[in-house]
Amino acid sequence: MSRLAKDRARGRRWLRVLATLAAVLPGCSAAAQDLAYPPSGVDAPVAGPGGGARATTLTAEEAAAREALYRRGHLVIRPDFGTARPAPQGPPNADSDNAPAVPAQQTPLETSAPATAAAPAGGGLLWRVDSGDAPASYVFGTIHVDDRRVLKLPARVRGALLSSRSFTMEVALGEVDPMALSTAMYYGDARTLASTAGPELAGRAALLLAERGIPQRAALIMKPWAAAVTLSSPATSRGEFLDAHLHNLASQRSLPVFGLESIAEQFAAFEDMAVDDQVALLRQAVAEHREVGNAVDEMIDAYLARDLRRLQGLARGPAGGDQQLADEFMRRVVTQRNLRMVERMQARLRDGGAFIAIGALHLPGERGVVALLRERGYGVTAVY
Repeated sequence: MSRLAKDRARGRRWLRVLATLAAVLPGCSAAAQDLAYPPSGVDAPVAGPGGGARATTLTAEEAAAREALYRRGHLVIRPDFGTARPAPQGPPNADSDNAPAVPAQQTPLETSAPATAAAPAGGGLLWRVDSGDAPASYVFGTIHVDDRRVLKLPARVRGALLSSRSFTMEVALGEVDPMALSTAMYYGDARTLASTAGPELAGRAALLLAERGIPQRAALIMKPWAAAVTLSSPATSRGEFLDAHLHNLASQRSLPVFGLESIAEQFAAFEDMAVDDQVALLRQAVAEHREVGNAVDEMIDAYLARDLRRLQGLARGPAGGDQQLADEFMRRVVTQRNLRMVERMQARLRDGGAFIAIGALHLPGERGVVALLRERGYGVTAVY
C-alpha cells in the first residue's frame, strides 16, 4: 500500500475508533446476533413438540417466554433468530438478589498479569479520584473488544476493582433489554435499508453483515446507523469484551452494579442523526471494511501503551470533506455523553470506593471526564 493510501486509510478510521473506545454499543452490536429478537414480520425458528423446529413469526407469548429465559441466562438468540442453551458460566441464579456471594477467583488471564509501572506522563487508563472524607474512587478507561491482550488485567487495575465498594459501567449489562435493542436497530415499518441508503449500498452492506453472522433478511431492515456501527465494531470471537469481563468480576464479588446511561440514550446519539449523515456513516463503514484487522491492532497497541493522545489522534477524523461529519459524530458520541456521565457518577463518588469503567476516549481532552471532574473540585491522579 502506498503512503498516500495508508494516510487515507488512517484518516477513515475515526468511526471505528469512536465506536470502539467511546461507546459500549460495539459490545451490543457485536452481540446483536445473540441479543436481537426478530422484528415484526420476521420469521424465527421455534422449537416444536417433537424437538424439531418450525419457522414462524413469534407470538407475543413465545416472545415473552424467550425474553424471560434470556434474562435468567438460560437462552441465547442465534444469528438466525433461533435459540441455543448457553454453557454454564456460574452458579444458578448468580445474578439474583438472594444469591450467595461468590468468592473472587483468579483466572489464568489475570494470574499471568505482570506487575504494572506508573502511568505515562499525560496519559494513563486508571485514575484515582479523591474528594473530602469519602474513600478514594477509580475511573478506568476501557476498550470494547474481547482481545486476550486487554483482558489480561494489570495488577493495579484488578486490585482497584476488587477492593471497591461498587462497580459502575456505561450501561449496566443487566439492564440491556433485547427487545428494545432489536426495536432500535431495525425498522419496524415499511422502510428498509435499501429505501433509505439505496439498493446498491444496502446490498453491499448486507453481504458484509452476513460475514458477521447477520442473516440477509435481518440486515436489509437494519437502520443505516446500526449497520454502520456493526460493521465498524471489532469482530467478536464470542469471548467477553473487556467491559463485560469487569462486570463479571464485580458480580463475583457481589458488588452493586450501576449504569451511567440507558441503552436508549446511547442509541439516541445515532438515532437522532439526520438520515443523510447515517447513510454517510454506512458508506464509510462499507468502504473501510477491509481495514478492520489493522485498525483494531493499531487501537489496541495505543491502548496497551496507555497513550490517550494517540487514541485521540486516531479519533480526530480525516482532513477534507468528512471532517464535519467526524466532528458531529465526536460531539454526539463523546462530548455530550461526557457531561452526562460525570453528572451521574456524582452519587457513586460521594459514597466513595467506586470503580467506574467507561470507554477510554471519554477520559482525555478539555471536555473529557478527567478535566470535568477536576473542574468540580476532585483530585484526579493517574495511577496506571
